[in-house]
Amino acid sequence: MLDFVFSRRKGILLLFVVLAVAGIVLVTRLPTQLYPRTRKPAVGVTLRHPASTAVDFYDGYGDIIENSLRGLRGAEAVEATYQTGSTRIRVEFDWNVEAEEALSRVEGAMAALRGRLPEESRDYTVNYWRTENPGFLAVAVSSTELDSVALYELIEPVLRGPLSRVEDAEEVDIVSVEELRGEVLLNHDALLRFGLTPTAVVQAVQTGYRPQSVGSFRNPAEQFNVRLLHGIDSIFDIEQIQVGSMGGTPIRLADVADVAVRRDLPRRLFRANGRRSVMIFATPIDGGNIKQMSEDVAAVLRNASATEFPSHVRYDFMVDPAQFINNAIGNVARAALLGALFAMLVVALLLGDVRNIVIIALSIPLSMTISFVGLYLFDVSINLISLGGMTLSVGMIIDSSIVVMENIDRHRRERGRAVRVTASLVKEAVREVRAAVVVATLTSIVVFLPLSFTSPLTNAVLGDLARAVVFALSAALLVALTVIPLIAFYLFRRDTPGEPRRHRLAQLSERLLGTLTGGYTALLRGLLGSRPASGLFMTASFATLALLVVFILPRIPAEIIADPESDKVMLWFFNRDTGDQEELLQAVVPLETQLLERYGDDLTTLFTQIRSSSAGNFLLSLRSSRDMRRVEQDLRNSFPSTGEWRFSVFPWDPAALPLPRARDLHLRVSGDNAITAIGLLDDAAEAVRDLDMYGNVFTNPPTGLSEELILRPRSHVIEQFPGYGVSQLVAIGRTALAGSQAIEMTEGTQNVRVRLQYPSGSFETREDLEGYLLPYSGGAIPLRHFFDIERSRGVSRVVSVDGERQFSLYANMRSETPDHERDALQRQALDAVLAGVETPPGYAITAQDTRADINQAIESLVLALAASLVVIYLLLAVQFNSLSVPLLILVTVPLGFIGVIASLFVFESTLSLNSMLGTILLGGVVVNNAILMIDFYYRSARVAESKHDAILRAARLRFAPIIMTMATTILGMLPIALAFGDGTNIIQPLGIAVSGGLAVSTVFTLFMVPCILNLLPDKRHAATESV
Repeated sequence: MLDFVFSRRKGILLLFVVLAVAGIVLVTRLPTQLYPRTRKPAVGVTLRHPASTAVDFYDGYGDIIENSLRGLRGAEAVEATYQTGSTRIRVEFDWNVEAEEALSRVEGAMAALRGRLPEESRDYTVNYWRTENPGFLAVAVSSTELDSVALYELIEPVLRGPLSRVEDAEEVDIVSVEELRGEVLLNHDALLRFGLTPTAVVQAVQTGYRPQSVGSFRNPAEQFNVRLLHGIDSIFDIEQIQVGSMGGTPIRLADVADVAVRRDLPRRLFRANGRRSVMIFATPIDGGNIKQMSEDVAAVLRNASATEFPSHVRYDFMVDPAQFINNAIGNVARAALLGALFAMLVVALLLGDVRNIVIIALSIPLSMTISFVGLYLFDVSINLISLGGMTLSVGMIIDSSIVVMENIDRHRRERGRAVRVTASLVKEAVREVRAAVVVATLTSIVVFLPLSFTSPLTNAVLGDLARAVVFALSAALLVALTVIPLIAFYLFRRDTPGEPRRHRLAQLSERLLGTLTGGYTALLRGLLGSRPASGLFMTASFATLALLVVFILPRIPAEIIADPESDKVMLWFFNRDTGDQEELLQAVVPLETQLLERYGDDLTTLFTQIRSSSAGNFLLSLRSSRDMRRVEQDLRNSFPSTGEWRFSVFPWDPAALPLPRARDLHLRVSGDNAITAIGLLDDAAEAVRDLDMYGNVFTNPPTGLSEELILRPRSHVIEQFPGYGVSQLVAIGRTALAGSQAIEMTEGTQNVRVRLQYPSGSFETREDLEGYLLPYSGGAIPLRHFFDIERSRGVSRVVSVDGERQFSLYANMRSETPDHERDALQRQALDAVLAGVETPPGYAITAQDTRADINQAIESLVLALAASLVVIYLLLAVQFNSLSVPLLILVTVPLGFIGVIASLFVFESTLSLNSMLGTILLGGVVVNNAILMIDFYYRSARVAESKHDAILRAARLRFAPIIMTMATTILGMLPIALAFGDGTNIIQPLGIAVSGGLAVSTVFTLFMVPCILNLLPDKRHAATESV
């Protein structure tokens, strides 16, 4: 191969230039996201049933709806929560189903069920299921000259059309600053006076507020459509709707109800940087490109601001995922560049010659740009995970080039400076290390192959990182064996024979490397000279590993993956005295002023949101995430809860990785009777609270039982009153208690829905219901005349998972509780519950695995590590034609775990998917050093006088490249391990695992492999022949 490369060297170099240019072009076409897709598609269904309790709707329609949704192709789980008035269902699909396809399947299933649902529930909604922290965009538009109403009327017609065409957005909402509301409060005395029931009024309104189709007929010449032209033209005219007549006189809605149509404040109010603003919110489709969505919305606003809006109108991004993504990705990219500079510093110090440095430095951009071609072909996006792989690769892609270039340089020095560098010299040097370089690189690559067989969550989170590393290392191998020898040949072939002038850098490099090599050789000679010392060193090494695994590893907290550092702090507030949104807004203005004055220099924006008549929040966007902890603590000190206000402070991340968030404790009660099960759940919750081990204990469903009134029809009485059958009486009761939506009209750009209902407080006691009067023959009859009414208790919420009712208790540990105590606390809580709660026959309380996703991910990575070691063993067995030599090399792998465990513990990092991946990667990197040393040992054995001399010679010759590759990899990962910049902390555990593990494992490789070789029988000649 080398002969072919050198014979076609110009064409080979041109080919690599073309590949590099293609990579530069294609990388600009890769989609940019914060994360790859890391969760299964999930769709939510919301059904309204104002007149039905949780149990009634579950018993009547639960099986129909859930069975239909569970039967959808690709549906893995159906979780439903039934409450009085509404039901929320979550349908989760497998990884292979696209989000849009999942949404379409659920919409189709619900459309098929629509006719079987009660009429009040047919106006259901189907949308993507939102996580606890869904990503979104928030923009505040303000003006120095217009009030908020005039501003909304100015911008809404301009922006509505362009924003509706943003492709990656599920919804873009320009929030109105006032809402048109209609209110119809029935007057019961008037209804009785006119002899009308509330259901009769509702039916009259529903059919009388707009034109109706009567039908059609046709003759041979034409067709006639018949329409009843009556009703109203505006929502402001609803009081004129005719609901009946008496003595030939129409009865209008205004005669039997208090009707009000008015423009009112919206349910949510917003202020930006101390001013009332018009808010624009955008949410992405499930799995959509939130960065692209944000940029598209920003482009619409820029265009409108330049061409349509007056100069006094401005917009500010309160929450901008695109900015956060750009900053995070930029920081990771800068960390990669910084790592490359650190790596080249090592090369400069240890190789000295400027041309060596230039040649090796060239391999970094060349390998990375070529790898972009692979990323493009396999649809890998630019995100924090894939960038983490590229950053990790920076220190590794030059390893092959270092080994090749160092061997070329060694051959130059051994041949003497008086000899010109020829193609044959370069080829000889490359051939000497080619096999070892190929196998070493393959061992680093194959550790990622088992990732395809890990848990779906692991593969989803780390798949992009693995592919980025594989493409980079593959490109680096090609570059090291082709481009590096060719460039070395071109740069060194014109050297003038004779003693060259030695530069200061080269002199420094030779002294430094000579000192390190001499010190290492002296230590190794002493260790090899004493077999007891060698045995003690080996025993102590493995004992240290065992102690760390037993005592330290359980103390390292576990998580799936870390969240990025955020520059936003949320200050939630609750006021006990305010009665409406406007009153609360006036109360928070002084707080807003205090925040702006106190933290003005730290803030980029201050976003105020009024969510109800008593609650809302401030969102403080800081100039730097480094100030977040300081500001967070200062907010806690400056805003303590009082008798009037209650405050809560916490950091908020607008683009957190959407992953399952596990509770620390989950107990489940099983049994047939819901009332009994909830009673046991309540007792269990009290038992856990009494332990005082958890900060938050709650149940789902809630243990509070609802008070119920049971109506038993008096059939013999009802039969005596024509027009008042059981169904009619039930309909009247539903309308009286829950009201009924009767009107839906569009007024301007607003859709207005109006419910007919009784005034608040009309039904507060049992007597109010029993005494409810129904008109009959000019008089009135109380409801208790038709029913026997009994008092009972029932469940307030029904939770169903895959068709089975669930009764669960959850708890979260306090923040100061170490993560490794989780299992012990769970056992203690379960024991306390079982000891303190008496369970009847047929009922049980069991503990559930709260860390199933994390445990499955970690277990799958452990299996991947084992599988990668098997593959590495097979590669080494083929390379060395031996079954024992690979075992000798693999001995160094577990010793690297000493550095991993110690580093994660000392730097207070976590056992996560990234740190586990770093451990797996370490398995491939560690054996590379052992391969180089053992390969040269066998070569040295051919000429060495003794095994001892062969070991020392191999160790001395391979010390420089081993130290260089170790140092370049560690320093390349150093910016990641130290988390320089926002976003890098996500992959920080990987950097810590690789840096710490590689540093320790390299030390053990330099001493452990020679010690083992020294203790083994002398089989140099057999080994030499096998090689």
